[in-house]
This record gives sequence, structure tokens and C-alpha cells, in this order.
Amino acid sequence: MDFMTHNSSIKMKSTRGSLLILILITVASRLFFLDAGCGAEEDAWGIRLAAKHFANTGEYEASRLPGHPLQEFVYAAIVNKTSILGMNSVTAFFSILACIFFFLILKELKCNHPFLGALAFAFTPIIYIHSTDCMDYIWALAFILMSYYSLLKERIVLAGIMLGMAIGCRITSGVMIIPFLLHLYYFKKDYLKNIGKLLIFTFMIAELIFIPVIQKYGWGFFHYYDQFPYPSFGKLIYKASIGVWGITGCLGLLVFLLDRLRNYKIMGAIFFAYREQMYVWITVPILYIGLYFMLPQKSAYLIPIVPFVIILADQYLTTIKYLIVVVMIVISSFLFGINLSDKTRGSEPSSWSTTRTIGGQEVSFDFLHGLVIDDYLKRKARMEFTKKVLEKTALLTDQSIIISGWWLNPILDELNEKKHDNVKYVYCIDTSEMQMYINKGFAIFYLPEMDSINDLRFRISATKNLAKPLFQTL
Repeated sequence: MDFMTHNSSIKMKSTRGSLLILILITVASRLFFLDAGCGAEEDAWGIRLAAKHFANTGEYEASRLPGHPLQEFVYAAIVNKTSILGMNSVTAFFSILACIFFFLILKELKCNHPFLGALAFAFTPIIYIHSTDCMDYIWALAFILMSYYSLLKERIVLAGIMLGMAIGCRITSGVMIIPFLLHLYYFKKDYLKNIGKLLIFTFMIAELIFIPVIQKYGWGFFHYYDQFPYPSFGKLIYKASIGVWGITGCLGLLVFLLDRLRNYKIMGAIFFAYREQMYVWITVPILYIGLYFMLPQKSAYLIPIVPFVIILADQYLTTIKYLIVVVMIVISSFLFGINLSDKTRGSEPSSWSTTRTIGGQEVSFDFLHGLVIDDYLKRKARMEFTKKVLEKTALLTDQSIIISGWWLNPILDELNEKKHDNVKYVYCIDTSEMQMYINKGFAIFYLPEMDSINDLRFRISATKNLAKPLFQTL
């Protein structure tokens, strides 16, 4: 008995030590990337604007439909008391929570390499990138992992509450109810009773959080507008692979997957040895990949599959191969990046890079800048360009309309409710409105690429004829 107690004490100390190291590494890795604005996505700036509006008026306004109310409420409470760096730090805190609970999940599942798995998770490029911005992806993922850990510990009510909060951050978190119900079906004797508990608490919490959204927009709030066409096959695959894992991470996972597929008997044996859990682990990637193909605009839509792919890799790879994959994932955050070579919204390539034109866009293949470095430089470049826009428009003396597109949110945040009396910024504007403003004596300008975006938004081809570029050359 004393030996067992001693052994248990050693394991607990080992777990605490591993967790402490994991937390320190995660915190240190995030600190360098918190000062680059709200994020590379326009939606990150939209969240800040919505939080300001809510804080200053008391009137809820979704940053974009279908709403992300839990995150919007939290940010509204602090937006006037902190800086953008402070807002990004909240997301970094949720990324630390996500790493901690993923580590605990790996321990609870008795995975072979919990520390390595948690490290791979923390440094997967798409996780790392969105751990330091104002987007909702990591908030939702942290609550999903807390919910899954609660399920594993048989705390069904808490699991439901956490999943409801995940939905309150990002409504697509709701699809996690399917694998979680599968878990209850296979591992709980009173599965019907527990399924009922999980459903009741999940949707009760989610509905409570969404009450302001429903009051503002009605039950038709579940709506979004996608202005972009369905991407090409190349972009679709890139975003679902390299955009998530990076070049080396993706290569490592692919090579070892192909290697394992050759030994299909071993694959089958492992699957049936963990059959019930496998149904849960495989269902998550299937569901989110399905959602991604419905609207494949962002790699970040696949963030929820990352922990489950890492769990599967732990089950199927030998220690040395698993270690190699983890190292390749970590490397992909810092080296071997692919990015747009664009002065306004791309990152400046390093001296060890080459540029090619692909699909009409200049793309930089960079040895020294991985996806995380690229994203940081991209965020910095976008902040600088936003300032250039405001400097340029400050020189305009005539009544002017600026077609701003995805620059609108950072411009409005930079203005901070100040107004240029003679300048009006709009996201997009149709032909009739352009003509109306021209008849009133307004000059209409568009920011780089926004002529194409404006035409695409309204299915027209008149923007270049009725408006002119704010910047002739960059």
C-alpha cells in the first residue's frame, strides 16, 4: 500500500512538473506576438469594434452573424480598460487553458506521449497564430477541450456547461455534441439519462448566452454572407493542409500516414483495440472537414480537428516517428512558410525566399519565415498600411467616398470615433449609390484590390469606371 501511494505521489509530481514546463513554454512562445494589432483577419477588428459599441452604448451588436456573444460580452467588459495587447492576452490565456486540458485529456486517455502531444498542439501553426489575436477560435476550442475532459471524468453536467460556452463563443462548436453523445453511448451504463443531461445543459447554456443575439436579430440570426466564390481546388487543399500544419508538419503527418497505411493489419488491430474511442476521435475530423468543404474560406475552420489528429497520431505512430512528427510541426511554425508577396496585406519576405506567380498572385516561398512569423509580419504590415490610408485621406479636400472592403474595420478602429468631415468610408457600394454620390459631387476612391471585391460583391464591372484608386502605385 505504501509502495502504491509512493508511486502515485511520484506520478502526480511528474504530471505537475510536465504541466509547469508546458505552461512556461506556451506563455513564453506567445509573448512575442501579442503586439501586432487584433489580427490578420478583418473579423478580429470587427470584434473589437462590436465590443466598443456594446461597452459605450449598452446595445448589443454582433461583430458578424451568427454572433459570438460570450467573447463579445467579455471583450465589452474590458475593451475600454485595456489595449489591443490586453485583448490578445485574453486569447493567449485561453490557449494556455487549451494546452493544459489537452495534456490532461492525453493523460486520462493513457496516451503514450502526453507532453509531446500537448507540445505539438501548442505549436501547430494554426493554433499558434490564433493564440495571439482577437479571434474566437481558441476560446471555443478551450471550452471544447474542457468539456471533453469533463466527459472523461464523468462530470456530465459540467461537460454540458462547457460545451454550451463553446457554442457561445463559436456556434459551430455545437457539432461536438455528436462525438460526445457517441462517447456517452459507449462508456456510460445509464447512457440515455446522461445523454439527456448533456443535451439539456449544453443547449440551455448556449441559449442563455444567445438571448441578446435573438432579441436583436430574431430567430433568423443564424446567417452569414460569403462574398467570395468557392475557391480553386489548389487553395482548398492548401488551406486544409499546409494552412493548418505548415509545410514540414503536413509533410511529416502525410509520410507517416502513408507508411502506416502499408501496414493495414496493424492499423486495423489498433482501431479495434480502441474501437469505441476511435469512433469519437475520427468523428470530429469528419464533421469539421465536412463543414469546411461547405465554406472553405479559412484554415482556422479546421482548428477543432487538431487535438484529435494528434491523439490518433499518438495511437498509430511509434515513439521515434511520433517525435519526428512533433519536431516537424514545431519547425513549421517558424521556418518554410508560404505567403502572399503583397505590400499591403502580405509579409515582407526574408533574404532566403523565392517568389512565384500562382493563380495571378505573387506567392513567396520563404525558408526563414514559417506561418507564425508570416502572420506576425502580415499583421504589422496591415497596421502600417491602415495608417497610410488615413494619412492619404487626410489630404483630401473634396467630399469623398472610400471603398475600403476588408480595411474598413481597422480604419474605423484607428479613427476611434473621430470623423473626417469630408470623407466617408464604406465596405462596398453598388452602382446606383456610386452614381448618386457622383451626382452630388463626391469623388469615389477604392483601396488596393477593393475594385475587384466591390465588383464581386454586387456582380458588377463598373467600379474602375466610376471610382479611382486612392493609391496610384505602392
